[in-house]
Amino acid sequence: MNKKLIFGIVPFVLVTVLLGITGGVNGCGYLNIFEKTIDPGELGSNIDSCLLCHIDPNGGGLLNPYGTDFANNSHNFTIIEQLDSDGDGFTNIAEIHARSFPGNASDLPVIPALNSTLYGVEFYASNCQSCHNPLATSTMLGRTAAQIKIAINTEPAMSSLSVLSLSNIQAIANALASPTSAKMKILDGPTLYSGYCEGCHRPLATSTKLGRTAAQIQNSISAVSSMGFLSSLSPDQIQDIATALAANPTPIPAMILDGTALYAGNCAGCHNPLESTTKPGRTAAQIQNAITTVSVMNSLSLTSQQLEAIASALPLAPTPTPTPTPTSTLNGATLYATYCAGCHNPLASTTKPGRTATQIQNSITSVSSMNSLSTLSSAQIQAIATALATIPIPTDGASLYASYCSSCHNSLASSDVKTSSASKITSAISEKPEMRSISLTSTQIEAIATALAV
Repeated sequence: MNKKLIFGIVPFVLVTVLLGITGGVNGCGYLNIFEKTIDPGELGSNIDSCLLCHIDPNGGGLLNPYGTDFANNSHNFTIIEQLDSDGDGFTNIAEIHARSFPGNASDLPVIPALNSTLYGVEFYASNCQSCHNPLATSTMLGRTAAQIKIAINTEPAMSSLSVLSLSNIQAIANALASPTSAKMKILDGPTLYSGYCEGCHRPLATSTKLGRTAAQIQNSISAVSSMGFLSSLSPDQIQDIATALAANPTPIPAMILDGTALYAGNCAGCHNPLESTTKPGRTAAQIQNAITTVSVMNSLSLTSQQLEAIASALPLAPTPTPTPTPTSTLNGATLYATYCAGCHNPLASTTKPGRTATQIQNSITSVSSMNSLSTLSSAQIQAIATALATIPIPTDGASLYASYCSSCHNSLASSDVKTSSASKITSAISEKPEMRSISLTSTQIEAIATALAV
């Protein structure tokens, strides 16, 4: 036989054999495994094709996100059931059951308006069980679609579920009410306590609510907003929880008068641990008053002895530091420097020498710019007057004008009352309120008028 023909046939046969083993472009061993292990019902469906894992409908080449997750997880379809490979908000298994491709984000499941329990099981597994246990032991058995929707709208931790449609939520509610899950709504107090109470109040053996009655539990559900979701519990279930709390083997008297333990069980959740409590020094009467008047505390059922124990355990309230009483300054020079020097020059060159306490008080009352000094006591005003009395009163007209007139009428050289006579100055002092505090003798007024006439 021609050698070239032989070497041409061998590769062809080899490729044919290999294609037969791997399934070639039309046969895939992994697809056969998928059909057998995930859901035999997928056989012949629209997703029973190479597009399940590949970009190319003929298989081979680039993998889509589902195919990539499959390859990265030891080629195990079961491991990746709860992943959302294409990131469209639906788990891979939910999409497979809905006959949509789990590796194609644009191929969303078409969910009927009235979802079957099957879809609800998938949605519950994808969105709820991480917080509320698997469906069979869910802590939310019997929740209605309305209750779930309210929780999504009001609980920050559930806000991410706002993308769920009403039909999705109804499907979850259907699953929670299904016979498979409903049969778990048993009257088993320890189980009910574990599912609904333990998260906040410790395991049953060390519960902070030992001895609570059914009436007290029901009152708490009605009054405490964070417990409102327990309104779905039946009276029989609430009674069973109360029975479990009453039958707990831990002896209640062991902690009944232990103030530290009572505080930790009943108060620390809202008011910090005992060592950093926000309620130091509270008396038993104050605690009882708070239980009566503060709605979130109405559920506390404590005896007077227990209240006394808690009050005794609370650290003493810190003693407030008294505010020091300001010392009244009676140093005339200091008072003058503080209240008067800004307008009337320093004390040594004051424009108000010899002013009496009465004159100063009159000025405070009649001169608007001095009204702020009304806070000074009569003793402080007298101290200022005493300081001013040490300053000699000038006798010449120029000095008298500088002391009594220049602050309002400019310096003597540019005075706006030039040539004013003694009688005119006397009339102004009598008639103008802002000048009534000026006390000058007729001789001093004549001296000022003489200085103005120059």
